[in-house]
Amino acid sequence: MLSTIPNARRWFTTNWFIPVAFLVIVGDVSSVYFGDWPQTKILEVALLFDFAVLLPALYWWCYRQKGRATVVKAIALACFAVWATGKALPAEHREVIDSVAWLRYIGLAGLLVLELKLMVSVYKAVVISGKSQAEAQAKLESEGMPSWASKLAAMEAAFWRKVWLHLKRLFGRL
Repeated sequence: MLSTIPNARRWFTTNWFIPVAFLVIVGDVSSVYFGDWPQTKILEVALLFDFAVLLPALYWWCYRQKGRATVVKAIALACFAVWATGKALPAEHREVIDSVAWLRYIGLAGLLVLELKLMVSVYKAVVISGKSQAEAQAKLESEGMPSWASKLAAMEAAFWRKVWLHLKRLFGRL
């Protein structure tokens, strides 16, 4: 029992975002369902701020030592938050969220561009320069991709490397 207390303390000091986010979400969702909605726009703006600005900023602050991948995840969290806020609010009280919903698509487009840039760099590294599958997987994981997804992407890149080498052998130098 005594050994679990330092482990729990260490976990809370490195992952303090999770309990703070839980408290913010519970407080905001309870205000939606138990509030009397006297000031619809004020409550809607407060919810949108908490979910789309405060929580991603807290996420970034908690995990900022992980580098650029944290920024990408915080942007993804903000895009998800705009969508989730729209789903959490009753349809008759969505005035502000409908007017800023287009921001989510801009954020998603930015994330798509970042992911495509990452995948192109990995494919260049594996297919053209000939790095190993393990090196490609390590690069993807360092950029913040989950290990299962980076393993699949590295396997695919290694497959295309073999196809590339086979085509070079068939048609000469490409």
